[in-house]
Amino acid sequence: MAAEPYYRNMFWSQRPFVRIVLFYIAGILALSYTPGLAGVSINYILSGFILALAGYAFVVFKVKRKALDWLKGLLFGFTFFFLGILISSTTGQSSSTTDIAPGFYAAKIVNDPELRPNFVKAEAQLLLHDSLDGNDQAAPLILIYFQRLPESDSLRYGDVIAFRGAVERVAGPLNPDEFDYQAYLLRKNITHNMYLGEGSWHYVSHEASNIWMAYAYEVRRQLTNKLLAAGLYHEEFAVAAAILLGNDDYMETGLRQNYVFAGAMHILCVSGLHVGIIFLIFDFLLKFLNKSPKTRLVKSALLILIIWMYASVTGLSPSVQRAGLMVTVFVLSQLTPRRKDNLNTLAFSAMMLLLINPMLLFHTGFQLSYAAVAGILILYQPIYSLFYVKDPILDKVWAITALSFAAQLATFPLAVHYFHVFPPWFWLSNLFTYPLSFLILTVGMAFMLLSWIPWVAFVLGWALGGMVFLLNWLVGLIRFLPYPGLVDLHLPVGEVILIYLLLFVGFGFFVQRNWRLLLPFMAVLVILISYETFDRWRHLHQDGAVVYQLRNQTALRFYNGRHSCMMLDDYLVRHPEKAKFVVEAAQARLGLSETQIIPLHSDSGYGRVNSDTAYSFYYQSGKKWMVISEKSHLQPVTNPIEVDVLVVTRSPKINTDCLFSLVSPSLIVVDGSVKDGVKDKIRKLAGDRKVSYHDTSEQGALVVSR
Repeated sequence: MAAEPYYRNMFWSQRPFVRIVLFYIAGILALSYTPGLAGVSINYILSGFILALAGYAFVVFKVKRKALDWLKGLLFGFTFFFLGILISSTTGQSSSTTDIAPGFYAAKIVNDPELRPNFVKAEAQLLLHDSLDGNDQAAPLILIYFQRLPESDSLRYGDVIAFRGAVERVAGPLNPDEFDYQAYLLRKNITHNMYLGEGSWHYVSHEASNIWMAYAYEVRRQLTNKLLAAGLYHEEFAVAAAILLGNDDYMETGLRQNYVFAGAMHILCVSGLHVGIIFLIFDFLLKFLNKSPKTRLVKSALLILIIWMYASVTGLSPSVQRAGLMVTVFVLSQLTPRRKDNLNTLAFSAMMLLLINPMLLFHTGFQLSYAAVAGILILYQPIYSLFYVKDPILDKVWAITALSFAAQLATFPLAVHYFHVFPPWFWLSNLFTYPLSFLILTVGMAFMLLSWIPWVAFVLGWALGGMVFLLNWLVGLIRFLPYPGLVDLHLPVGEVILIYLLLFVGFGFFVQRNWRLLLPFMAVLVILISYETFDRWRHLHQDGAVVYQLRNQTALRFYNGRHSCMMLDDYLVRHPEKAKFVVEAAQARLGLSETQIIPLHSDSGYGRVNSDTAYSFYYQSGKKWMVISEKSHLQPVTNPIEVDVLVVTRSPKINTDCLFSLVSPSLIVVDGSVKDGVKDKIRKLAGDRKVSYHDTSEQGALVVSR
């Protein structure tokens, strides 16, 4: 009798680690999102774990009734649920709120510094002035931004530097829907950051804590230099360094955007695809070791060593760790005759990583990586089976397309939630990105192994550069197709959960032919449609305004329904991309289809009350707004002008002492472009007049809606 297809065989009992990791993840999420649970004594959490484990053992050994098997499974799950809470509470994010006083410090760099156009970014372990004897126990982690100089470019993992300055706490988001960089760093136990300019620091010594990682980072640096020496420049060099070495420091915004719209960003991020190709290459090269059990053991050891060497050189990102663990388990499983289950292996690798660091669960790369592989394992075969293609070449094309759809179907809710973009031509781009990335990695591996031979390095470098040029050219063509990228999309967490629930129930109904799931499938679908319908209704009836917080710049948004107007100062009108990271997510959440960008004080203002540019009145959200800046020339008036909101930007050419003789506001807002001295005067005047005062630099963006 033929074996049942893999995707139909979804019983929990055959995939124990799937159940284990789901309960364990539930424990991590419970600790992170349940108010008050973080303050519970660890003794109570430990007691819950012990009780669940004891209850499970009792049911297993003492209760023989088949009807109580559900209780056994529930207690088994709760054991790992409490384990997730327990490990997260002991190894999770730092809760330290201690300020670090200005002074003289030493810091040891603990990662491979990242090169950016204007700065070098590095994580460092801060050694306080009274602990320079080498005892760095409990030394906090900080993020240091160095001014881009030759000496900062040469910084390495393990370098110790000395500096004098103030270490500041990482600020939280000051704008609506802005990426919460503070929470992101907090999950890495980084609570402070600082900027070091020219002459404010000096090199002390090199003290690498992890010799393996120090060697791996140095190998990556040398291989990066060899790519340059081989004649790869600009875009070819940037993409080759990203694909082969996981180093995307050299990617420019335009080139990166091409890959985003093509749905090919996974090619640039070293992940399971890359590790899998490396495994296939060396598995083939070491095929001669398949002669006996002893030589197969040697081959397995070599394969595992090579995989983890490559993973270390590329920076050990969560996706690479996952792929490395999966390949390791797969290689070891080949030494035993037992049946292997890829989905169970995937869950096992996730469990191992989350046991080491539960905060990886909140890493976007971790989520997308596991979602993609799970989608391929579960959905590829059902999608591929939809059509039978007789021609072998067309069959390969259809196989790649089915693979793309499986991965995209599993990852698009998360991708849209985080990045607000969907690439509709992903299936077309993957037809050439997969084969080309395989060739690039194959030639790249040969280049890295043989780059010490001059003429071989030249030939392989020339071939590598040509293939990367072709890849960049083909990816760039996607931008010329209709709707190359759907942008400003918004999926809240609730909808993401509903979509995954719909996929899960739909898989059981359509693929496994479980008719009992028809009603749950329809119920989830109705809830999802209702959720989206209400969201669209809310977008059509919204009315509001935002005064954003941007350092030294001014940006205001007035919106009504799905239409909005962004009022920007002269610099942002010329460079609107400088404000993109602040306003993009909010634009997606508000569902805005049209956004007009105009300069402040322009005659073409949105909702203008009059056309006198000296006053710049606007009417929005039932309120009268007035904006003044260095271009405003207010004249004395008999009666102060009554407004609801007065927005002060830049340094208005008025005497602040006379401000209230000209304007009578209910609320004064100063943004990030106003100098501190002017702010202090306006704050004092507002206090004396009992007028509400809002400083976006301290209180965040002002949001008004009705």
